[in-house]
Formats: sequence, C-alpha cells, structure tokens
Amino acid sequence: MWTETQQINYDLISRKLEDLEVRRIMKDVNPHEDKKIVFFGLGMKLDVNVENLPLWESPGCVFLVSSNMNIEHPNVF
Repeated sequence: MWTETQQINYDLISRKLEDLEVRRIMKDVNPHEDKKIVFFGLGMKLDVNVENLPLWESPGCVFLVSSNMNIEHPNVF
C-alpha cells in the first residue's frame, strides 16, 4: 500500500485548464466517480520500463500516463 506509508505535498504550476476537456477525460476514465485518478507522466527522453510495476494493481485508482508509455492494463489510460 504505497499510498499509506508516505505522503509528500508539492505545489503545482500548470497551464490554463480546459474545463470541458478535463470533465470529458474524467468521465471516460472514471464514469462512476468511485476511483482516484492519478497522472503518471515520464519525459519522452527517459528509457525506463514501468510496464510491470505493482503500482498498476492499486485498487481504487485509475492512471493517466504519457503517450510514450506503452502500458497495457485495464486501469491505465
């Protein structure tokens, strides 16, 4: 349970959100609104194999990943 052992807070700086697009994505990946949505993005220059991380098996979570990450798992988008 990686989420229960440690919590680190970070400030976030981002570009302006497109509210309609955010709502569309949230509805697509979590239609019942019963899970946490986690963005897991790695830079395109990193050559790391994350396909078999136990992280993807986390109950109650769905994951959004960068387009360069080839992960086949039911709760990874």
